[in-house]
Amino acid sequence: MSLESLIEQFPFLKDLESKEIIFEPERDDSLAAVVVKSNVPYRPGVYLVYTNSTDKEGQLLYVGMAGSDKNGKINSHQLPKRLLAVCYPPERYLEGITKKNISRNELWPVMMKKDGITAIKILCFFSPIGEDNKVKKGKIPLELEKLINAKLKEQNISQPWSKRHNYE
Repeated sequence: MSLESLIEQFPFLKDLESKEIIFEPERDDSLAAVVVKSNVPYRPGVYLVYTNSTDKEGQLLYVGMAGSDKNGKINSHQLPKRLLAVCYPPERYLEGITKKNISRNELWPVMMKKDGITAIKILCFFSPIGEDNKVKKGKIPLELEKLINAKLKEQNISQPWSKRHNYE
């Protein structure tokens, strides 16, 4: 999925600053190392995870958000932290895992292997912060995530890595 085609699908993301991250477990030390090397700004926003393998390029896996509450008040869980946080995937990915709290840094490579995915692309979009130190109205991560999910549901596009938005 290219940035241009994603903006075409979700035009409300057009004016947001963005960052692309590619993670390949066979090449990279860890997701955490890639996030750090990518210098992802410590800011609120939304992120979309797509397959980036040659045979499975562009399949949406997950949509997430980070960094503020529904009123735009900024919290401590900004995008780089959220990309590595504990997650709760569908049960099929937890077979054989004994830990209750497992981070994306540990779990996403397992999920990728189970799904036969060699690389993922994470597209991050950063919400602008106003002079009042809140996310600007209309660009609050929760609002953006809801807009993205509504459009995906309308198009019957599932998120296989999501518990809530998995229509399979």
